[in-house]
Amino acid sequence: MKKTLLLLLGVICTVNLSAQLISTDPVFPRASDEVTVFFNAKEGDAGLENCNCDVYGHFGIITQESTNPSDWQNVPTTWGEANADWLLTPVPGQDQVYSFTFSPSINDYFNVEMSQEVLELAFVFRNGDGSQTGKSDGGQDIFYPVYPEDLPLTAIFVNPSQSETILELGETITIRGAASETADMTLIEDGLPLTMVNGTTIEYDLNVTEPGTHVVELFVDNGSETDVVSFTYAVPLDIPAQDLPAGAELGFNLVGDTSLILALYAPNKENVFVLTNINDWALTTDLQMTPTPDGTTWWTQLDGLEPGQNYFYQYLVDGNLKIADPYSTLILDPNADGEIDDLTFPDLPDYPVEASGFLTWLRPGAAEYEWQVDDFERPEQTELVVYELLVRDFIETHNYQTMIDTLDYLENLGVTAIELMPVQEFENNNSWGYNPSFHMALDKYYGTPNKFKEFVDACHARGIAVIVDVVYNHAFGQSPLVQLYFENGAPSPESPWFNESPTHPFNVGFDFNHEAQVTRDFVKRTITYWLEEFRLDGFRFDLSKGFTQTPNPDNVGAWGQYDESRITILKDYADHVWDVTPGAYVILEHFAANSEEHELSNYGMMLWGNNHFNFENAVKGNSASLNNVSYKARGFNDPHVVQYMESHDEERLMYSALESGQQINQFHDVRDLNVALRRVELASAIFYTVPGPKMLWQFGEHGYDVSINFNGRTGPKPIRWFYLDEADRNRLRNVTSSLMNLRKNHDVFHTDDFSIAINNVGSEAKAKRVNLNGTDMNVITIGNFDVFDNQMIVNFPSTGVWYEYFSGETLTVDELQQVFELTPSEYRLYTDVQLEEPVGGYIQTTGVKELVAELSAFSLRPNPATDWVQVHFTLRESSEVNLQLVNQAGQQIFAQHYGQLLSGNHQLDLGTVVGPGVYYLHLQTASGTETRKLVVLE
Repeated sequence: MKKTLLLLLGVICTVNLSAQLISTDPVFPRASDEVTVFFNAKEGDAGLENCNCDVYGHFGIITQESTNPSDWQNVPTTWGEANADWLLTPVPGQDQVYSFTFSPSINDYFNVEMSQEVLELAFVFRNGDGSQTGKSDGGQDIFYPVYPEDLPLTAIFVNPSQSETILELGETITIRGAASETADMTLIEDGLPLTMVNGTTIEYDLNVTEPGTHVVELFVDNGSETDVVSFTYAVPLDIPAQDLPAGAELGFNLVGDTSLILALYAPNKENVFVLTNINDWALTTDLQMTPTPDGTTWWTQLDGLEPGQNYFYQYLVDGNLKIADPYSTLILDPNADGEIDDLTFPDLPDYPVEASGFLTWLRPGAAEYEWQVDDFERPEQTELVVYELLVRDFIETHNYQTMIDTLDYLENLGVTAIELMPVQEFENNNSWGYNPSFHMALDKYYGTPNKFKEFVDACHARGIAVIVDVVYNHAFGQSPLVQLYFENGAPSPESPWFNESPTHPFNVGFDFNHEAQVTRDFVKRTITYWLEEFRLDGFRFDLSKGFTQTPNPDNVGAWGQYDESRITILKDYADHVWDVTPGAYVILEHFAANSEEHELSNYGMMLWGNNHFNFENAVKGNSASLNNVSYKARGFNDPHVVQYMESHDEERLMYSALESGQQINQFHDVRDLNVALRRVELASAIFYTVPGPKMLWQFGEHGYDVSINFNGRTGPKPIRWFYLDEADRNRLRNVTSSLMNLRKNHDVFHTDDFSIAINNVGSEAKAKRVNLNGTDMNVITIGNFDVFDNQMIVNFPSTGVWYEYFSGETLTVDELQQVFELTPSEYRLYTDVQLEEPVGGYIQTTGVKELVAELSAFSLRPNPATDWVQVHFTLRESSEVNLQLVNQAGQQIFAQHYGQLLSGNHQLDLGTVVGPGVYYLHLQTASGTETRKLVVLE
């Protein structure tokens, strides 16, 4: 039996522990053993080196039931909890080495069931709150094998701790090996014996005397069984410096379909080797890279490639760090790829068993995507209605093919652009995407590059632009740029790209230094790739206010002040975007001083405009000024503010209304579902008629009512396409769609001659008005955000016949000043030109107090409930009645049909038959559907 040592498997616990990341006592642990684990904080990614903190373990096991390395089983620990039961003990006499014992056995500690077979122990080490972690190289989880009870004779190398090692001439390395039982143990170098012992351990001091590549084997023989393991060491050659070949860039450069030039920017490194499937992952000086004369870059050329074949490679830097190419366009991830199904990414290669860590994946000569739309004219900035979405939480299949199948819905809705939350390679699969690791690689969790291109192509065929969220404020620990210069849990002072400490208080991950030319080169190179390769129409730059070197790490107010350096950086990036793709959108999540945003707007960039707080309060029935929905209110010269009521970062309007809306009017209870839906209609009527680009968060057109904090802020949210079957939610969608189509079809909604104001007789400013003056027509939108009737004075620009768009009714204006009596949530949109019928047909936009009164007796008693609840309601006329109970995720718990009930009062007795929690009871009659929240206590 021949095996190759792929990673550190163990250590003899009587020897010094200073060179191993993980070791155990016993060396070959079985599931029935009590096992002590030793963790060296200086090894692996060294994220806890010199942390000056208590070190805790996060533990799990990998069993035959695990689908991938991330699928830990039987996890007994809770992340971020400083529980003394998970605290490691410092090992006396060993610098930054800690121990933890699984007692009385692995089986007992992890509560392993008889049906489970433990294959590996899984670890991440951390400080008390989890803000610092200790992992293996590349920020990977740590694994250690658990051996079968009937383990055959097995050999391992304890030192060196990896299968590929770089050594120097004249160096001496102490080789240590172990056998699972007493055996004859022979060390062999390049076919020649070094030493032999009989026992369970072997040690030999090897003097390095020859350059080149060498193989060391450990052969063990107990008379009836044998085993062999090996490691390779290379002694670097003295390669003369040479310039990078003309035209070659950093990353991979295909020369035709059969040759490849690789180039890595890594100043102050001693040597770099390429590990690749081209030569079956052998460490060899044949793939030692050539330095450039300035000592900053390493390169090599690989020939003899076969077109259409899959090739994988990574760099081995200074003998101890394996990284994929920072300019990868696809990677293989040994931990996360197992969660990607064939429907999403067909023919995804298996991860090579000989490799470890992230791999760059390329396929020379692969068929190019044939674009169908070559002359797409992206919408003008002011005409943008952006639909922001997270693929993971928008469609169950989380792939681009289903996104393509859903485009008819979005086109019919009336959006003119889709903004995708980050699709670049991010850590793990279940993520918002703001934890990037490879800025130029497409994350495979959503689909293939060609399918993404097909999605963009299909959007363009429908007149829809595609904007992608990009994250250049920071990178996370799996990024090769981070790993190349990293110590003590942070980028080292030598890092060409990153600050040792963040310069601003809202930083996450590791903070890019955008004043460094190498960082700007990296950003521009990746921007070019996304624009040219995928024909994107623009970017939304996440946390752009962080592109600063002005040190304000703890002062939020100072961080947002005018910063000339930051402005220069952003103008430089914007110029590059426009050089590559003239007219592409540059949208900043900035939220800095108005003077700074004003300057960036004047330069042609757009800024996110967060109107959530005020619209949320208005929808709930509280006083709120909505004037800032106008770019003019901020003194901007151009409509370059992308205004929104919701984004991925805000609590959902409907959830807020249902949870904390005004209840002071029993006939207009904002916490009633139908009332809340009408109030979002009202908000939409005001919001979309104000000129300037707009943005809508996914399912907002249906009144999505699941909290942003459901399942954790960034955790998966319920996908609620069943809203399409609910009449009241479809009414909101139709209103939203009608408003979007007005913006698409009529220039007056992009006029610069407009005003937005508060104008009412009452004491509270809850009546709102928007006036639009255009050459084609004039528009007046009014609405009452009060929960009571309100009177509003409106000045019309002309007398004559005006048309209410949503109801189709006409108004003859004899005097310019008109007084309107508005019911709660009532809105009207008047034009002096008759328009097309709204989507879904004419509707009444009066408030919903009469509708609510019809079923005002609909109540649940008691509520909260325990083991039973009564449903009370009144029917004005005979009707069939259905009840449906759903949980907060929208899953149906039960449904009951009661047939035809007579008019009058009714009472239905229900056993709760559900566990404690929050539920929604839908009562469906001929008059519509009413919903009440039901709280069930223990």
